[in-house]
Amino acid sequence: MLIHPPVAKPSEPPPGIPALLGSLDSDIPAIDANLQGLIYLIKHNPQDDGPQALRIWSQRNNNIMQLRNGSAFKSIDHYNRIISEIERVLASGHAAKVGLADYIDARANPISSTDLLAEAENPENNAFHDYYIDELLPEIERYAPAWIGLSINFISQALPAFALIGLVKSRWPHIKLIIGGGLITSWMALPSWNNPFGALVDMCIDGPGEERLAKNLGINPNNTNPPDYQQFPLQHYLSPMPVLPYATSRGCLWHRCRFCPETAENNSYTALPFAQIRDELNILTNYHNPGMIHFVDSALSPRLAADLSKNPPGTPWYGYFRFEQVLKDLDFCLELKKSGCIMVKLGLESGSQNVLDAMDKGICIEKAGIILNNLHKAGIATFVYLLFGTPVENDSDAMLTLKFVRKHHHAITFINSAIFLMPHHSPWKKTVECIPFSHGDLSLYTNFEHPLGWDRKKVRHFLDRIWKRDPAVAAILRRTPKVFTSNHAPFFVLN
Repeated sequence: MLIHPPVAKPSEPPPGIPALLGSLDSDIPAIDANLQGLIYLIKHNPQDDGPQALRIWSQRNNNIMQLRNGSAFKSIDHYNRIISEIERVLASGHAAKVGLADYIDARANPISSTDLLAEAENPENNAFHDYYIDELLPEIERYAPAWIGLSINFISQALPAFALIGLVKSRWPHIKLIIGGGLITSWMALPSWNNPFGALVDMCIDGPGEERLAKNLGINPNNTNPPDYQQFPLQHYLSPMPVLPYATSRGCLWHRCRFCPETAENNSYTALPFAQIRDELNILTNYHNPGMIHFVDSALSPRLAADLSKNPPGTPWYGYFRFEQVLKDLDFCLELKKSGCIMVKLGLESGSQNVLDAMDKGICIEKAGIILNNLHKAGIATFVYLLFGTPVENDSDAMLTLKFVRKHHHAITFINSAIFLMPHHSPWKKTVECIPFSHGDLSLYTNFEHPLGWDRKKVRHFLDRIWKRDPAVAAILRRTPKVFTSNHAPFFVLN
């Protein structure tokens, strides 16, 4: 059995498990415990005190329905109110703060192996305990699997996943437990990794799990099969249409950005042949009739984008792009639009050329402006990612980023502005004095003394007092969806 544990954004199926199911080509049961668990809490959490809480609690099912039928997306204010009300219901009745995309418990640190083992020892402390007991464990008992694989991709899944591990181990000690996914891969890449979970789980898998899982099952993986979403309730996710996440590659085609965990962990890049991509998309769209394809690659290659333009997937789609030279061609952008591309996610990071060069982003800031304008003219929305506080940025560079956004605000539909976290493997660690970011032994990041004095406190001050208050930036931030961000942004574009 394969399980996707809480908490991750429940807007679409997780991409990893369907890819595994397709490759293993076997009748393995799979459960999206994230979607099931969040819906369980929304329906069963107790009501907070007060008349407003009563109204919010009584509207919880209607709010879910509005996300599914699309009426939540009639305006950003209406949408944000619905998201806030659902999150309030989720957070009630538990010591932990549960959200649609996070799980925070002041009593337990998700990047401490000691705290994770304690969560497994005391699963009744977890907010999802009743869901596990009432719904998930009976499903496990019905299937009686010999082994269970948990796909753990985000920090927000760590504590609920280990609570589930503890329940399974206590009830069925003979079941073998395997953990994998993006977060486990990152933990296993840490220099200090020494598998603290050996007494609890039987196997930790880093990177793609097809080969090792197939060997464990005694079968040969079939890497030409498309992902298998048949066990995932596509109509029940919190989106107004079925969304299929699909990966054409693994790793990053650029693989040089000095700030990026992909580079720090030295993950290799592999891509599917275009013919296989076309065949798989044709099979998936015909079988599932999705309303949207979400390409989950680190970045789509220019050649693949050209192939998609000539061979459209037959449904609206969006994904990550780099600021590639081909996007300077307006005709190319128009062809992308005709193929169904409604939004592109772009990692700009900075409006300062000096910072971009020091990051090794491979971006010319003038060309980036031309590309944004071309995409705007073609009618393709943009979701732009910016990063503040890297070791090579100062306050003047941050102001250049603000100047760039002001200049191109008409062509930037949505924005994500984040503060830099330095990966433990970052090459920048050799040039700065590092400070522990967290006491957890599984922390993926470290704090540091900023060589230019542009520390996190000053960056936060800039973001709160200057960045967010700028009229051009504020207008973009206001229309950027809360919590689900880029996963829900395309539905506002369609509207």
